[in-house]
Amino acid sequence: MYAVVSTRPDITQAVGVLSRFVNDPKMKHWRSAKRVLRYLKGTINTKLRLGGKQSKINLYGYVDADWAGDQSDRRSTSGFVYTICGSVISWISRKQQTVALSTTESEYIAAAAAVQESIWLRALLKELGYDQTAPTVLYEDNQSCIAITKNPKLHSRTKHIDIKYHFVREKVESGEVRFEYCESKCMLADIMTKAIPGPQFEVLRDKLGLVAVDKHQVGVMECDICQRTEDGTLVNKLFLRKKLVSTRLGPGGDMESHIATISEITDQLRAAGDQVEESEVVAIILSSLPETYDSLVTALESRKLEDLTLSFVKSRLIHEFVKLKEKEKNNDSAFLGKHKGQKHVNSNNKEKRKCFHCGKIGHLKANCWKRKNQKASFTQKENQKTNSSDGDFCFNTESENYRFTWCVDSGASRHMSCIKDWFEDYKDITPMTITLADDNTVSAVGVGNIKLLFETPNGYKRGTLKDVLFVPELGSNLLSVGRITSQGYK
Repeated sequence: MYAVVSTRPDITQAVGVLSRFVNDPKMKHWRSAKRVLRYLKGTINTKLRLGGKQSKINLYGYVDADWAGDQSDRRSTSGFVYTICGSVISWISRKQQTVALSTTESEYIAAAAAVQESIWLRALLKELGYDQTAPTVLYEDNQSCIAITKNPKLHSRTKHIDIKYHFVREKVESGEVRFEYCESKCMLADIMTKAIPGPQFEVLRDKLGLVAVDKHQVGVMECDICQRTEDGTLVNKLFLRKKLVSTRLGPGGDMESHIATISEITDQLRAAGDQVEESEVVAIILSSLPETYDSLVTALESRKLEDLTLSFVKSRLIHEFVKLKEKEKNNDSAFLGKHKGQKHVNSNNKEKRKCFHCGKIGHLKANCWKRKNQKASFTQKENQKTNSSDGDFCFNTESENYRFTWCVDSGASRHMSCIKDWFEDYKDITPMTITLADDNTVSAVGVGNIKLLFETPNGYKRGTLKDVLFVPELGSNLLSVGRITSQGYK
């Protein structure tokens, strides 16, 4: 069986028939098995030749079937052969699961099995870099079978065939496979389905690429294989080296998988005979990390070289990865919790908001209709006054309003504001007397927090002034230098 799978497709049909009687072998089966062994001994120098004159890596297949070849249950045998560049790479001889009513039906069932193998081989070649853009040609010696694969309509001769075999038509329509006619004497898969007379058997065996070689040729071939193996090992080393140094951990990538990938490539290099030092692996791992690990990489590089063992670096990196993931998870949870809390507060306190202009509940001063009407009326009166003026002025000037300005005060002990609309979490307090720099006194009647947008060398940043006093009589807003510096700001 090992010879059948590896290098001797010429005995596939014979071994397949013998394997049907392993549970209850008879003397005739033993004699048949010895005949196969004698054949192998007589053709011990027969080798499967790979490689040919064709330069294009194209996949071709041959599919055939006998009809009711098994006399015990009258089931047929499917067989197919696939070649690349004239060399046989895949073959099978398999007994069908159902009884075929005609040669066409048995050929059609065999074609379904061959198409399944074709799909797998096409996917394998694509992964290896030899994408089969053109349809794979399958040679068939039964014209009726070819007609069924191209005819999507069911009729009385095919309506009883199991629907699972009709996926052949789908693959033909999609352009993955194409069936072409081949004469029976040129059908390579014929050797997989039935016992063939000696002369025809030898012809098909030669077409499969099985050739006899003497001992001298075997020695030459072995030397050539050794040379190719050495060349291939060098190419493999270069490929693995390039793959090792180009492996990178992307932002948010899994650290354990990244380390496992580098360890796997390192093991492959060592298996190929390349001695990779542990310190070199450590350097490659540290240089493959994204910017989020820069602080850890700097700390590790500052340690002594003998302390940077591979196991130590792996444990530190995995610990850092877990810590970053937890931090990211906490930030996301805090962000979601903040928005949910804001939504809850807004929905519950919507009717509790008080207007500081008219004193009514349900809206803010900025949206107060009474304030807007008064402002519009004032503007209209001022325009009328300006238009009816008999003076020689062509424009009016007003004094600059400092009520919306913040002044930095080194003598103030508290932040103070005269704009009540700016406050958040505002609450009234017992009036507090405050003495100003000019010995005048004002009263603070409330306290709260105010959010501001600060300009810094790195751009604008948001901040919150806490415990700001509301002083309606102030002409401007005061920032306490003492209060800011006491909180650690410069």
